[in-house]
Amino acid sequence: TEDGERWVLQESETGQILERYSTSDLRITVVYRARCFEGAKEAEEYKARGFGHGRGGRRKEDQMSLDEVLKVFAGDLAARGVVASAEAALTMDRLKLAMMIMDVYIKYPFPDAAVPVNYCALGKLVPALKPLLSFACPL
Repeated sequence: TEDGERWVLQESETGQILERYSTSDLRITVVYRARCFEGAKEAEEYKARGFGHGRGGRRKEDQMSLDEVLKVFAGDLAARGVVASAEAALTMDRLKLAMMIMDVYIKYPFPDAAVPVNYCALGKLVPALKPLLSFACPL
């Protein structure tokens, strides 16, 4: 941050400032995944199969690099007709490619809705709406 309220997105190699954001422009999601075992024996068996080395439980040599992941996305984007070719996707600006990947693969409920919100959360925020939302939000 520059002052705790403004953030700078920089190109890692050149230091070129790509964009500036205020804290209110940002949203963060934290994902924590854990593995649970009945006991130490089961955990050791899991590790013996080559898992449990961090980073999602996979050995480093079994993980895909960022370039490998992007090649898979690029190939699929080309197959879907979103880009002319996988090579075209791989040569485009990384930020633009990332935004394209999110636009294509991340779909929220009712994407054509006027207000894209988590409708099921509305029932908790406004209890009177819970019966109206029960068809889509069974819990």
